[in-house]
Amino acid sequence: MIDRKKISIIIIISLILKFLISLFYNQINFVDGQTYVTAGEQLFNNGVIHIENVMPLYPLLVYIADKTFGIILVNIFLSTVSIYIAYKISYSIFKDNLSAIIVAIWMAIHPFNSFYSYNNLTEIFYVFLVLASFYYLYKSSYTKSSILFVLVLLVKPNIEILVPFLIFSFSYFKYKNIYFSIKKLLIYFLIYVSLMSPWWFHQYEKYGYFVRTNFGSSLVLYSGNNHLNKTGGGVIITQEDIQKNPARFNVEINDYSLESFKDEIGFKVVSKNFPVYKGGREAYLIRHNTLKNAALEFIKNNPQRFLELAILKFKRFWSPIPFAKEFNSIFEIIVSLISLLPIYIFSIIGVFFIFKNKIYKSIPIIIYCMYINLIHIITISSFRYRFIIEMFLIILASYGLRKVIEKMKLRK
Repeated sequence: MIDRKKISIIIIISLILKFLISLFYNQINFVDGQTYVTAGEQLFNNGVIHIENVMPLYPLLVYIADKTFGIILVNIFLSTVSIYIAYKISYSIFKDNLSAIIVAIWMAIHPFNSFYSYNNLTEIFYVFLVLASFYYLYKSSYTKSSILFVLVLLVKPNIEILVPFLIFSFSYFKYKNIYFSIKKLLIYFLIYVSLMSPWWFHQYEKYGYFVRTNFGSSLVLYSGNNHLNKTGGGVIITQEDIQKNPARFNVEINDYSLESFKDEIGFKVVSKNFPVYKGGREAYLIRHNTLKNAALEFIKNNPQRFLELAILKFKRFWSPIPFAKEFNSIFEIIVSLISLLPIYIFSIIGVFFIFKNKIYKSIPIIIYCMYINLIHIITISSFRYRFIIEMFLIILASYGLRKVIEKMKLRK
């Protein structure tokens, strides 16, 4: 049975601590954060987001938050609510209150759950929506889950292919009725079309042709699959960056370059205002296809290098040590290791006991984690990109820790 008193205490303490720490925390000026601010201002002031690789929902949230409570307070609130949702998901899967309480405590003290709360990035909002989507799947509330999943796509469309599979498989394995599952899938697509339509209209008005999400996927695919890539990421650090910010950067890195395309349609800059590239509005689609085809050609012609980069990206994705110099102090490395290694170890133990005890309800969250990992093995990888699966790893790890505690008690 759910222990409302304990979970309430954990959530209240977590909320108070995050709020107090935020008073002394110096927010990092991430480039992505400024991009979302600019996109929000463009949307509200001009009705059009000119940035080509941004989805609308998070910039919308940032703009409204900045006019009211501020995005940091919103992030703190959402990250705290996420603790409760993860607690409920754990209980739904394992029907074990101790495992669920461990999840809540673990998420409440997880340093990266706090770190991303204090910075203007999509991670906290994205995690909140994903957790809520899965929660309603486990509650068999497919309509609510469908709505939330489409909202996830409007923040970051990286699980667009996975969502229909999740809706269908959840409903089928519970009710064993294919017609029921097809019906729920059709409802999802109806919701998908309804909620995505305003964005499609925006993109059509902007480009003059249908763009389902945005043009960001081709750049990350090319960034991670070209002859220059050495780190597995999509990093460009120039000499100018080092001179301007020596505390953050100390070495030049060029994981990709668009220099060879500089005079082509879609790459040659001819204006400060939209459309900025040679070729007008059509240039964006041409640019997208050029980068995508160049990446696919590299993969086709260099299978061994693609495999080497995939292994490098896998290592970078799961590395418990941050890649960026600014987060590489001894203190930060120790905090990261202490935070992540127990999650890795106990999540593996948790998966072992899940399959041993045939707890198949946990398989969808394992599939989600594997899918996100696969995306970043193919495209680009980063320490930061793993955060959106860490809440599920904590759920698995908490079950693993619960089983270890149980085994230790039996031995006494």
